[in-house]
Amino acid sequence: MTASGKNALQPPAPGPISRRGRVALLLASAAVGLFVVATLESWAWMAYSWRVLPLQMWWFLDNGGSNGLLPENVGAVLVRSASYLVGLAMTVAVSVLIVRHRRTLNTFRLTVALMCLAVAIGITPWASSALFQGTNGLTHRDALQDFRTLRPGLDRVVEWFADNGEQGYSVELPATLGFVSVTGTVDVAGSEQAGTLTIFVPQWARLVDDAGGYFYSPAASPAGYDMRGMACEDPTPIEDGWWTCGMA
Repeated sequence: MTASGKNALQPPAPGPISRRGRVALLLASAAVGLFVVATLESWAWMAYSWRVLPLQMWWFLDNGGSNGLLPENVGAVLVRSASYLVGLAMTVAVSVLIVRHRRTLNTFRLTVALMCLAVAIGITPWASSALFQGTNGLTHRDALQDFRTLRPGLDRVVEWFADNGEQGYSVELPATLGFVSVTGTVDVAGSEQAGTLTIFVPQWARLVDDAGGYFYSPAASPAGYDMRGMACEDPTPIEDGWWTCGMA
């Protein structure tokens, strides 16, 4: 076989990536990254539901590592929302490049693959909601579901008190448990030996007065307990000595 015949059987050497190809790859890669940031809370919740992510790490990824008087870190919410919108805009831009220049786009296959990945990541919140009962596990509206989500952390608060024994108003929780309380603190009264132990774990709190949340009160109802300015009325028993009060 002649040299020319051998060359005819060989695939052509790939040419340099065109400017349009570089733009398409850059936008598609950026869209993937932005969608990952935007859907991080959903990925974290799914990993926690599969028991492959520790409780504290789930909370950090879900809320941006912040406690406070708001149910979520506002900054984390804004970053996720902005990332999703920008990622969506980039997805549309790349889709236009693919449709209009598919014959001349020398990165066509790789660009399409990245776009498929971006779309798959982008629909994660809806998939998570359908499969795992909520995009991040905390509804901030359903006290029973939120209790079940936080239950491992709430039980650790009780264990921590048994080892620590500290009592009083606004007792600071250790950093590894602060996420279970919206203020990072709990109110502890009574003693387990006397059958009067009551631990109040706030889930919402106003800037001045009033709060609501979960009570650990295995011996008696926490009715009448001072929830930082608001008396507990009609507490609802949940299970194993836990109650909810001032919550939907």
